Amino acid sequence: MLRDDQKELMIYRLEKAKKTLNTAKKLLKEIDDYKDYETILNRTYYCIFHCMRAILSKDDFDSKKHSGIISYFNKHYINTNIFPRDSYRIIDLALDLRNNSDYLDYAYFDKEQVEEQIKNADLFLSNTQNYIDMLFKK
Repeated sequence: MLRDDQKELMIYRLEKAKKTLNTAKKLLKEIDDYKDYETILNRTYYCIFHCMRAILSKDDFDSKKHSGIISYFNKHYINTNIFPRDSYRIIDLALDLRNNSDYLDYAYFDKEQVEEQIKNADLFLSNTQNYIDMLFKK
């Protein structure tokens, strides 16, 4: 059974995920320059990251490192089939693209990559919402 503070934190983090994805979608409609795709890739990664943290509120787990969040989520939610196996690929790709867009000089991304990342983040957010809804019904 979830405590009230866990529910509140889940909702807060889920809302944060939704905001970051909405920002990515809005930016995609507004930009013409491929260099701006970096911001969208950053936002889609953070949508997924906030989703994972929302779920981990259930376990009272948090980490100062992204690798800690990802590792715990993979071990306790993907490897146990609570989340679909392809979630690992979505997380890994989002992290890779975000790292490249944030840290590599002269990184190039095309519109198809960015649109795919938005779809992936949307799917991850939907799966997260469904899981949290199920938890709240218990």
